[in-house]
Amino acid sequence: MKEYRIDQELQKVMPELSEEDYKELENSLLKDGFKGSPIIVWGDIIIDGHNRYEICQKHGIPYEIKELSFDNKEEVIQWMVRAQLGRRNLTPLQRIKLVETYRPIYEKQAKDNKSANGGNKKAESEKSPTPKKPTKKIDVREELASDAGVSTNTYSKGKKILDSGNEELIRQVETGEKSINKAFKEIREEEAANSVPDSKNINSAQLDNNSYDVSYKKNQESLGQIKQRYEQYLATFTKDIDWLVAKDYIKDDEDVSSKYHSELQNCLEKFKGIKTLMENMEIDDLDGESIVIKK
Repeated sequence: MKEYRIDQELQKVMPELSEEDYKELENSLLKDGFKGSPIIVWGDIIIDGHNRYEICQKHGIPYEIKELSFDNKEEVIQWMVRAQLGRRNLTPLQRIKLVETYRPIYEKQAKDNKSANGGNKKAESEKSPTPKKPTKKIDVREELASDAGVSTNTYSKGKKILDSGNEELIRQVETGEKSINKAFKEIREEEAANSVPDSKNINSAQLDNNSYDVSYKKNQESLGQIKQRYEQYLATFTKDIDWLVAKDYIKDDEDVSSKYHSELQNCLEKFKGIKTLMENMEIDDLDGESIVIKK
């Protein structure tokens, strides 16, 4: 049987199995043989099923291969990440860690698109009377957050946790023992406790604080306006429902008032149901972006 190889760069894309999980997989293959989906390869490179291939090779267990075609390694990485996101029950930080593999790809696309949009427009117009349609601008953070299935704010917090180098904290968040928000707060508090103001970073710190203040105040104002509009909508909607419920309803010469009165009242109750939620919403004073729900 043809031998295949494991590309070290591509192997890093895959979440590493714990020793316990690896041993469990090995025991399963030894007991039941190779089952399930085939090992996926690109040419002679394994892109899915690294661990199963390694175990099968070690013990001489027959396995199944399926070959896929890609134009380049970037396409392979994107396929690998999508496969993992769709297959595994991953925590938000694990998804962020996995999607971070896309960053160089999106950054390159963003750079290429920027260059395409910022060329010599006068020269281009002289060559062709029909101007080229501008290339879509790529927001790297938005693309990554969308792929990970989280908000851009949560993605930024997760990225900071991964960049912290605190392996124990990362492990706690990856396993779900600790939330991203709690871990992020701990990192910020530790940074604040360890920071020593000096002439080199005062200006940078001032800029960060100013940016935070503007964002926090803007979000506070927006949330306040939303709460105010909700109260106005609720008052108006209550009057409208009361008026509608006071009417009789006829359908096909049959009195169906009871049915529609009930449906209208249910609509009103659902709208009233978020009143407590709205009242308990606050802008997080830690990052100035998230909404905290008071207990």
